[in-house]
Parts: sequence; C-alpha cells; structure tokens
Amino acid sequence: MNAKQIAFAVLAVALALPAAPALAERLVTALPDGGKFELTLPATWQSTHQTAGPSVTVKLSSAAPDKFLVLLTVLPVKAGSPASTPDGLRAALTEQGNRQLPSSLQDRLEITEIKGPQAVGYLYHMTDRNPEKGPGDYREASQGAILFGQHLITVTILTHPGDSATVDEAKRVLAAATISSQP
Repeated sequence: MNAKQIAFAVLAVALALPAAPALAERLVTALPDGGKFELTLPATWQSTHQTAGPSVTVKLSSAAPDKFLVLLTVLPVKAGSPASTPDGLRAALTEQGNRQLPSSLQDRLEITEIKGPQAVGYLYHMTDRNPEKGPGDYREASQGAILFGQHLITVTILTHPGDSATVDEAKRVLAAATISSQP
C-alpha cells in the first residue's frame, strides 16, 4: 500500500465508526437553598435558567429552532411527602399519566425508570391525538420526575414524531446529573 491508500483506509475506518456524542461544558446552576444542580449537555444543546422562589427552571433546547424542548424544574422535596420516596413518586406519576391518557394516542401508560448515581425517577410517554400545528408545537411528550435526595426535578421532554434519539439522550443526561447540598 502506498501513502495515499493508507490515508484513504484510515479515513474510511474513521467514517465507519459511530461518532461519540460531543459534550459541552458542564452546566452548573445555583439552587436557592445554596446547593448546585450540575449536568453535562451534548455540544449541540443550549440552556437557559430562571429562579422563582425555592425552585429553578432549566430550559434545554437545540441550536436549531424548534427541534426539541426539555423543561426541568428543580424543587426541594419535604420529607414525608408522596414524592420523597421512589415508590411514592412512581404512584403519583402513574396517577398523573393515567389522567392524560384520554387526550393521547396511547391506550395504556408505560413507565420508564431513570437511574443514576444520585437519581431515581420515572417518565411516561404521550403522543397528542392532534397533529402538530407548526413551529414550536410538539406532538410527543415524555413527562415525569426524578428524585435526587432532598430535591425533585420535574421533567418534560417535547419532541416531534420519530425523535426518540433526543428522548434517549435527555434520559442519559438526567441520569448522570448531580445535585450537591448547601455548603
């Protein structure tokens, strides 16, 4: 093989390998109680956040307009509340999801678990019966909550039909997230 053939072979192998997702800098958001919410986003995602009272809402989206929207609200959870345990959280989300079934294409609720070093939570998926009406309208929604010790993150992932890759990536990002307590 000459140098040109070797270079071509190396390029062909590199193009055949699956691309590893490029990761952006770690997003660190201060919480009103003095703690920090941290997650690492794919390089093509962007974020904004807003603090209101004891909660912080983080909005994740693509640089490409209207591709997807992920809304996260981080709140303190009181000991003894139904959402303070994984079983209580799952029961509350099951009840919430079952109330939404009449307006979705699904006829039964399927709950997916999200688990990470600090996280345990659940999501369910709904497809709106109505077609999308244009930019910024999403037909697919994955909703739920994730328990991080004394904090709860409510989750809404809005996508277009067929975009399960964004939902999978959001689940991965959330499972790896961390919340540190006040200093």
